[in-house]
Amino acid sequence: MAFLSERERRTLGEMLAGMRAPVRVALFTGGSPQWDGHARGLLHEVTARSRGQVQLEEYDRERDGTAAALYGVEETPTLVLLFPDGRDSGMRFVGVPLGYEFGTLINDLVDLSLDRHRVSDALAALARRLPPATTVDVFVTPTCPHCPRTVHWAHQLAALSGGRVRGRAVDALEFAAWADAQEVYAVPKTVVSNPQGQVVLALEGALPEAGWVDALAAAGGSLPPAGEGEVR
Repeated sequence: MAFLSERERRTLGEMLAGMRAPVRVALFTGGSPQWDGHARGLLHEVTARSRGQVQLEEYDRERDGTAAALYGVEETPTLVLLFPDGRDSGMRFVGVPLGYEFGTLINDLVDLSLDRHRVSDALAALARRLPPATTVDVFVTPTCPHCPRTVHWAHQLAALSGGRVRGRAVDALEFAAWADAQEVYAVPKTVVSNPQGQVVLALEGALPEAGWVDALAAAGGSLPPAGEGEVR
C-alpha cells in the first residue's frame, strides 16, 4: 500500500537530504492492526528516502516489555525519537503522525540530525530547569494547522533537556478516550504533568511562544519567565 504520492516522495527526499548524522526511530506497536500498519508503512516510506539517515527499530509493546518500560510507552502505536548517539531525546508521537503532524515528524528528524534548535532563549532555559520526568502532552489532530508549532516547542523542551523531559504529540482522534479524560475540546491542547503524574497545567488553543513558555514557567513556580532571542 502506497502512503505517499510520487510528488510527496520527492519532496520528502529533498527535506531529508540535509541530514548529517543518522537518527533512529523506535516504533512500538501491538494495539490496533490498522493504526500499527499505517505507522509502519509511513515510517518505511521515510526510511526508504532517507539514504540511511533514518533508521527504524520495531518493537512489540507486550513482547518487548523491557524496552517499552524504558521509554515509558503505554499506548500504541508510539514513535520514540532518539538522538544520533542513541540516547532518548524525549520526543514522542503517540498515534500515527498524519496530515500536518507528518511534517512535524520530518522537521524533528532533521533537527535531531543537525543538533538544531529553533526556539527562544527562554524556552531553552525552561528546558534546563524543568524537573526530570516532567511530561508535556500536546493533543492534536491531523488537520490542525496550528498544532505543529506547539508540538515543536514541546519536542524542543524534551531535546534541550537531554531527554529528561518528555514531549508527546497525542492524536486526539485516535485516542479519543484519553482526550476526553483530559477534556480536550479544541486543539492544540497542552497538558503538563509533574514527575508524580499529576496535571499541573492545561492550556487550550494556540498561543505565541512567549505566552506558552510563561504559562509553563508559572506552573513550575521558580522557573524563568519568557524573553526574547533565539537558540540555533
